[in-house]
Amino acid sequence: DRERQIFYTWYKGKAYAARYPQVGMAEKTNILFLKVYGLDENNNLVGRGFIPNVSSYSFAFLSSGNDKALAVAFMVKFLLNGKEAVSKVDYKRREPLIWWSKDKRPADLEAQIPLILAELDRLGPPDEDLSE
Repeated sequence: DRERQIFYTWYKGKAYAARYPQVGMAEKTNILFLKVYGLDENNNLVGRGFIPNVSSYSFAFLSSGNDKALAVAFMVKFLLNGKEAVSKVDYKRREPLIWWSKDKRPADLEAQIPLILAELDRLGPPDEDLSE
């Protein structure tokens, strides 16, 4: 959500979010992670690594470090300046071919995000390892 400067995703019905300055970035075993945060079953703040699709190719050694650098530059430009800054056409990506790449958007996504951001504001990002 570029207007609110919030990066969010979801996994198995749970939302993970952070404001742009709170999004972490790391590389581990040749995979690029963006670190976002969610709430566990006890409403404790937890981190989760979001893996952009470019990392799948990196892990298989089908892309170079330069490819990842270009992907990061593309993502930053998109997040800060919007779709028009990176593409003149209305591009729609192909649906994932692998079944585990499909994850339905939670119906209560918009309710989960403010709760996560409130905990991030209250406690700050937890210092965790991305290898979870």
